[in-house]
Amino acid sequence: MHLMTSIKQVLSAKEVQHQLGMEQYPSVWLVMMKLRDIMGKREKIYQLSGDIELDEAFFPTRMNDAEKEETLKRDAGSQR
Repeated sequence: MHLMTSIKQVLSAKEVQHQLGMEQYPSVWLVMMKLRDIMGKREKIYQLSGDIELDEAFFPTRMNDAEKEETLKRDAGSQR
């Protein structure tokens, strides 16, 4: 459970199987599916409210035609 919740990338059952040194892939897959199901149900119960702090969030924006012709910034905070 710690591996699934502590990294930003999607974690495969094969990777968890390797990290834990387990031999039975179906058991690892089943536990991960049960955890994902529980985590999904929990997200439906709790709604964010008040002040929210984000770490590296990117929001798409729409640009008008005049802005599209300008030189754009690169990396974090870019227009794209």
